Amino acid sequence: MAYTGFLLTLRQGAGDQRRVAGPLFDATLASTLLVLPVGLVSGDLDFSLGLVSHLWLIVLALSSQVLGWLLITVSLPRLPAVATSLLLTVQPVAAVVLAAILLEEHPSPLQLLGAAAILAGLVVASTGRHARGAA
Repeated sequence: MAYTGFLLTLRQGAGDQRRVAGPLFDATLASTLLVLPVGLVSGDLDFSLGLVSHLWLIVLALSSQVLGWLLITVSLPRLPAVATSLLLTVQPVAAVVLAAILLEEHPSPLQLLGAAAILAGLVVASTGRHARGAA
């Protein structure tokens, strides 16, 4: 739900194609400010990595995350909402499936429930669209 809200907000904010980095920065900053206290309270936040590890994390963030999300932000207003919602909400389900197959990870019941909820939502959305088109 939070991911879908993030995508809808990012799509709305990306209307001005000359300034796509601004909405992405705002969304990232807001996410950081919301998640940072959770990481601190839960004890899952670990700053003990060495300099080389931090540099690799920065490279990873700039290459896959920043560049990837800039490309997504540019494309959001240009594509139909149905296409983007389908492609971007299937992504977390694919991550769970690929992690299980390629990395032999065992998804938690909560992850499986989330994947099932996403798939059910996509079925409901596509069924509702076909039913309206037939009427």
